[in-house]
Amino acid sequence: DLDKEEDQNDVAELTVLQDRTVPLTVSHMAWCRKMDLLALVLNESEVVIHRLSWQRVPTPGIVVRESKVSSLAWSPDGRQIAIGTG
Repeated sequence: DLDKEEDQNDVAELTVLQDRTVPLTVSHMAWCRKMDLLALVLNESEVVIHRLSWQRVPTPGIVVRESKVSSLAWSPDGRQIAIGTG
């Protein structure tokens, strides 16, 4: 099964489709393997989500105020994202 193999190796092959400039510092990012979503952490505190077309996905303002974002991870079904701080 391809999904099991990919999970075991935790390696994905990516192809560059476009270059995009982000005017802020990107400290972390996480690609969703189930949907065309990319989560970015801007300035170590704001999480934004974009589609492959670079369309921004409307989300409630995800801003970490008391500490910095240290990690991001998508749920296996791609419907939720976990944000680690510290």
